[in-house]
Amino acid sequence: MKKILILICVLVSFKALAQDDKALIKEWKAKQKEMKPLDFKKLVDEKAALEKRDATISTELDETRNHVAAKDAELNALRNENKKLEASKNRNAPVAGANVGTIYKVQVGAYKDVDIEGAGGNFNAENNDGIKRYTLGNFKDVEQAKKFRGYVNKLGVQDAFIVEYVEGVRKGKIE
Repeated sequence: MKKILILICVLVSFKALAQDDKALIKEWKAKQKEMKPLDFKKLVDEKAALEKRDATISTELDETRNHVAAKDAELNALRNENKKLEASKNRNAPVAGANVGTIYKVQVGAYKDVDIEGAGGNFNAENNDGIKRYTLGNFKDVEQAKKFRGYVNKLGVQDAFIVEYVEGVRKGKIE
């Protein structure tokens, strides 16, 4: 019984919609007959102008999207260049915690493809020009650094050397 009642409601709704559509079509046909030919031509011309404007706006939108994509690519290139400049700047950047006076460190390695920075331990790591430089110690006296380098040599790191830092900026190899 419920199904039949629902079916009757649906059919009545469709019939009402169909009648509304028919009434709307009839109304617009009457308006079209009342319209003068010049008014109808004006409407057709307005429609053509709006379609042309729509096409122009679509073209401008595509051009704007292409321009934005080009600017995004330019921005990414500038970001990459900035990263390279930051990396080269780090070569002469002050060493954290050691920017007062002259200190000496013992460099035990410089590697391009090795990164042990996160392995823990008591060492400093610097990334300069894509090369990781690892140093041990912060010595105020070069003689202390030489003594420590001797211990490092005994541990098997024969190419360890002393690096001078002045006001936290790496100056170069001492010996």
